[in-house]
Amino acid sequence: MNEYVLLVRVDRSALAPEQVQAIQSGWGPVLEKWVARGQYVTSNLIVGDGYVLSGPDRETTQGVVSGNGGAVVSTITLLAETIEEAIELAKVCPPLNFGGSVEVRLRQPPVVIPGN
Repeated sequence: MNEYVLLVRVDRSALAPEQVQAIQSGWGPVLEKWVARGQYVTSNLIVGDGYVLSGPDRETTQGVVSGNGGAVVSTITLLAETIEEAIELAKVCPPLNFGGSVEVRLRQPPVVIPGN
């Protein structure tokens, strides 16, 4: 099995409070399904604004990098045999119902540093 990372993006400013609640409550059944199938590894909720560093001068600005579908609000790591299987798993992510997006990426195995 390979590990795939889902980058979940949402435009929070475009959501009504009841939509945010629907997304939050929608995660329970999804996570339970992935756990039952042995495919869930971990997830991280990313809250608040941060700082973005860019360029050779390391210019620092407060905010987030926002692209198609909004800013990254969480990352999820799942196990799947192929990227196609990982994509199918990602199709049940609740933010997709409200204009969000999910990017699916293969995660490289950790780099082992000798002596650590």
